[in-house]
Amino acid sequence: MSIKEDDDIWAGDLLGRKDDGIYLQRFIENSYRMDTAHQNSFVLNINSEWGAGKTWFLERFAKQLKQNHPVIYFDAWKNDFTKDPLTSLIAVICQGLEEQFSGNATARKKVALVKKNALKFIKPSLPVVLAALAKHYTGIAFMESQDEEDVDTDKSSAQDLSSSLTKIAASEAMNSFHEQKKGINDFITAIKVFVEHLRSVKGKDYLPICIFIDELDRCRPTYAIELLEAVKHIFSIGGLFFIIAKDSKQLAHSINAVYGQGFNSAAYLKRFFYTEYSLSTVDYDKMAIHLVSGFDFKNRIYLPSVYLDKVGIDGYFSMNSRFFQLTPREQEQVFVNLKNCILSSDLDTLHYPYLLFLLSLKLKHEDLYKLLMEDKDSKEFAEFMKARGGIDNIYAGLTLGRTINRPHRKSNPENLNIPSVINFYIKLIDKKHEELDGSSSSYMFQDEVMEELWKERKNENLKGNNKTSISSYFFLITQAGRLLKSQ
Repeated sequence: MSIKEDDDIWAGDLLGRKDDGIYLQRFIENSYRMDTAHQNSFVLNINSEWGAGKTWFLERFAKQLKQNHPVIYFDAWKNDFTKDPLTSLIAVICQGLEEQFSGNATARKKVALVKKNALKFIKPSLPVVLAALAKHYTGIAFMESQDEEDVDTDKSSAQDLSSSLTKIAASEAMNSFHEQKKGINDFITAIKVFVEHLRSVKGKDYLPICIFIDELDRCRPTYAIELLEAVKHIFSIGGLFFIIAKDSKQLAHSINAVYGQGFNSAAYLKRFFYTEYSLSTVDYDKMAIHLVSGFDFKNRIYLPSVYLDKVGIDGYFSMNSRFFQLTPREQEQVFVNLKNCILSSDLDTLHYPYLLFLLSLKLKHEDLYKLLMEDKDSKEFAEFMKARGGIDNIYAGLTLGRTINRPHRKSNPENLNIPSVINFYIKLIDKKHEELDGSSSSYMFQDEVMEELWKERKNENLKGNNKTSISSYFFLITQAGRLLKSQ
C-alpha cells in the first residue's frame, strides 16, 4: 500500500517531522504484515524530551495514519483526573471506534459488543461498594451528614455493623474478582472478533488499528504505571498497535518516586515496548529563521559587525540556542521574552548577544542567573562558562578575519565564540564609562562594543548615571517576564 503524503497535514513543520512520520508509518505497516512473531505485543515508544514537539508530531502523525487506518487518540494527562486509567482508555477507544465505523452496520454492532463486555469488568471502587452496601443493609448513607449525638449513641452497634460489612465486602470482592476476570476475557474476545471482521472485509491493508497515547510523562506516576500495565496485559491483541509518546527520563524519575530510587525504572519501562524511536534532533537554524523573520527589529538591537556580517541576527540566535541546548519550546519562550524586552524598553538600542544570553540563562539555569545578578564574579558561573566553552558549535571556531596588532599585545585572530563575547560584557557591567578605555580590549569586537556604549552614554536616558545601559537588563528582563503570552 502506498503512503499518502499530505503536505497540509505537515504544514508548519520546522523540525523535519514529516520525514519521521513517513518512516514510522512504513515501519508500522510492514511490522504488521511481516513480523508475525510479535504482532500481539506491538507498542512503539516515541521518545523525546519535554518541549521538543512530541505532541505536535503525534497529532499530525495520527492524521497521517488515519488516511489508511482506524486511529484512536488518547491524551493521558487530560484524563488523569480519573482514578482508573483503564476505564478512561476503554471509554475513548469505544467512542473512537463508534465514530469511525458509524456507517458500517456490522462493524458498529461488533463495537457495541466490545463496549458491552467492557462494562462487565469496570466496577466501582471498594469504598463506593462499601457505602452502597451500608445503605442497602442499614438505610444510612455514610456520606450524609449526621448529628454528633446520633453518631455516639450506640458504639457496639457500629462495631457490629463494621464487622458485618467487612465480611460482606470480602465476599463481594471475591465475586467481583471472578466476574472481572471473565469480563476481561470476554472483552478481549470481542475486540478480536472486531479485528477479524475488519481483516475479512478490508484485508490486511486496513489494519492495524493505531491507538495513540500522549502526555504520559505528565501524569501522576501511579496513573502512568497502571495505564502501561493495562496496555501490556489487556490490549496485547493482534491488530492493535499502540504508539506512546513520552520523555523516558522524566517517566523513569516518576516511577522511581513510587518504587524508590534504587528501582531499575529504565529496565522496567523497556518491558512494555516492542521498540523505541527517538525523534530527530532540533534544527536550530530553521527554528531561528522562523522566529526572527516574524519580527521587525527596527534597528532596536545591536550585534557586533563581525557577527552581523558572518551569521546575522538569526544565525546568532541559532548559535545561542545551540550553546544552551534549547528545545523548540524553549526557543520560542526566549524569543517571546526578547520581543517583550524590545517592546517595553526605553533604551534606543539593546545589546543582542548579552540580552539573549541572559534570557536563555534565566530559563535554563535560573540559579546561575541569580548568582550573576547578585555577584558578577561568581565562581559557579565562571565554571559554567568554562565548561560550556567546549560545546560543539557550528560557529564556535569561526575565524572572523582581521588580527589585532598592538605594540603591547601579541597578534591574535578574531576567533569568537559565545563565552568570549559574554565574558567581555560582564566585565563592563557596573563600571564607569571613563574606565572603559579601548586599550583594554583584546579583540576588535570589544572596541566596537565600547564605542557603541559611548554613543549610548550621550543618550538623555543615561545622563547623570555612571552605570552602563547593559546593567539595567536584569530589571528589564524581570518586567518583560510578567508579560505572558496567551495560549
